[in-house]
Amino acid sequence: MENLFFNHGKDKLLWETEDKILLAISGGVDSMVLLRLMEKLALKETIFLVVAHVNHKLRQESDEEEAYLRAYCKRKGIPFYSIQWQQATSFGMEEAARNFRYNFFQEVMEQTACNKLMTAHHGDDQAETLIMKLARGGSLNSHIGIQVRQPFSNGELIRPLLQFSKEDIRKWAAEQSLVFFEDQTNEDTHVQRNRIRKWVVPELKKENARLLAHAQQFSQQLEWAEALISEQMEKEFQTHVKKQAESWQIEGDWLMALPENQQYFFLSYFFKKSLSELQVGAKEEQLLQLLRLLKKEKAQWQVAFSNEWFFKKSYQQFSLEKNKQVTDEHHVLHYDEGVYLNDREWIGILKNVELDKVPAELEQIGWSTFRQDFPKDLAKEFFLRRRRDGERLHLTKNLTKKVSRYFIDNKVMNAKRATAWVLTDSKNNIYGLLPFTLSYLSIMEETDKIHYVLLYKYRE
Repeated sequence: MENLFFNHGKDKLLWETEDKILLAISGGVDSMVLLRLMEKLALKETIFLVVAHVNHKLRQESDEEEAYLRAYCKRKGIPFYSIQWQQATSFGMEEAARNFRYNFFQEVMEQTACNKLMTAHHGDDQAETLIMKLARGGSLNSHIGIQVRQPFSNGELIRPLLQFSKEDIRKWAAEQSLVFFEDQTNEDTHVQRNRIRKWVVPELKKENARLLAHAQQFSQQLEWAEALISEQMEKEFQTHVKKQAESWQIEGDWLMALPENQQYFFLSYFFKKSLSELQVGAKEEQLLQLLRLLKKEKAQWQVAFSNEWFFKKSYQQFSLEKNKQVTDEHHVLHYDEGVYLNDREWIGILKNVELDKVPAELEQIGWSTFRQDFPKDLAKEFFLRRRRDGERLHLTKNLTKKVSRYFIDNKVMNAKRATAWVLTDSKNNIYGLLPFTLSYLSIMEETDKIHYVLLYKYRE
């Protein structure tokens, strides 16, 4: 085992000369074997070791184990750092303890300038992890097992024992007469990992003695596949996704033309990139729901990923955007004046000769324009407000159409409908639906000598 460990680490470049390595040592047989192997390595190579230990205070023996490790490291001249976990909880204990440990390891790495952290995960741990993840379900990425190496803190997290079984480790510990401590909580079958360790993995080993090797190979293949897919999807993301202030826009024709398998992997990567910024998660069920919706011919739909963020289809456009709450605001407007509705919208009813009164900034790139000739003397004042249910727009003198129907016929996206302005007078006669159209009531008569222009400037 000793030679295999050294040769494997050298071949995989798990350590290099002058490395300063932090060893996560619990006191169990796995970590004590790792400690002894690394001590032997340090005699051959110019490598510096530091030990970190977390006393979880969950067993009476915890203090004894900490004291033994402290004395051991002092005797060996190895810097020793320990911490006690005082926040034990009955809910989510395993995850909470893990987070506590790795936060502590990161602190020690930064304090001691270690460039690598090593843990004693082995081949049985790998098989147990893969089975647990398979039982829980999830995406390809979430099924990847324990990685041999990955970035961590200011360096790397290395697991040099993954090629060895628990049996290999116990056998070598006996040969070396190592002192170690048994954790009796590992016998508690209320814990899922313990049930898999005691009842599932042994039976699978009986089916195939190479189970652990196959588990390690499978995890590696998943890791490689995920890296390959992510590399390709990043190219597609950069080409077909446009990031805006509070949304991501996807080219609809391109997304719809993809086969289902590519749609799945692109959307999975898309949400990994976008939602991670928002600290919002995308569940596998939501991805599958989107695939089903993409097959349908429905013009508009949306799927909520949180109370604020929605993935939407509006005709041939797809977007992930923040849900905008539109208030019941209204504004008053008179002839010969222009007003800002907000920092993104401005409107005015001006004479043609007065268009130089339009603020210069509204002529810059990024502002869109709705401009229509507008008759004089329609009303003393106008009101701009949001539309109301059942309102109708005059198309001709005798023909009206519901505003909602107008939106449908003209394929106006839901987000645009919600932010549209209705231009009315005090009697609620509708003169315009901005920025889309003016009603028949706004048609200028040929006898009008003073020409006005309704000018609406806006930016997305």
